[in-house]
Amino acid sequence: SACIACLLVREDAALFVAGIGLYFCTSRKTRWFGVVVVCISLIYLAVMLKIVMPFFRTSGPPIHIAAGWFETFGETPEKIVANIFNNPTGFARHILHPYKSINYLMLLAPFGFVAIMAPRVLLILVPSMGFLAMSSAYTHTSYLLYYVSPALVVIVWATALGVVWLSRWLTSLKASTAQRFSRLFPATRERIAFALFIVTGK
Repeated sequence: SACIACLLVREDAALFVAGIGLYFCTSRKTRWFGVVVVCISLIYLAVMLKIVMPFFRTSGPPIHIAAGWFETFGETPEKIVANIFNNPTGFARHILHPYKSINYLMLLAPFGFVAIMAPRVLLILVPSMGFLAMSSAYTHTSYLLYYVSPALVVIVWATALGVVWLSRWLTSLKASTAQRFSRLFPATRERIAFALFIVTGK
């Protein structure tokens, strides 16, 4: 029901919901549910862009108002996929443009980059952020604008899980360090106390 409510917000929210589906796909128990969520999200997006929105457009061409910003690699999904495969380095330069890369980092920086400790959760952002990264308008990936606002929810969640992981890692590191230290210095407190008694007579 939460995914359905999310789909009703905006047409591009379908990409965010598809990311949630990818998250479920990473677990064997929920894999098929994740596949269903991804398929429904993509079908919903196609229906909205190709049928519903053009139906209510009374003037102008029957294309999305922002379509011009996403034509760098082609005007149709087939052309986009073909051009990406034919020019992967150009695609990488496009989505990793310095301005875009800085904004990716600015999304993670306020949380100390701890979110990267939960890559399974960050997988949710791949469809939506990947789509925004394909835009020729740098503002679509700006951390100051609303386009990336759904990403903050995921980053906060990933940060919370990352903090738990770091806490467990530091605890295990502390325990292993103490164990190694005891192996290097096997003298117990009783032996140290006995040595002090011999030296000081107390």
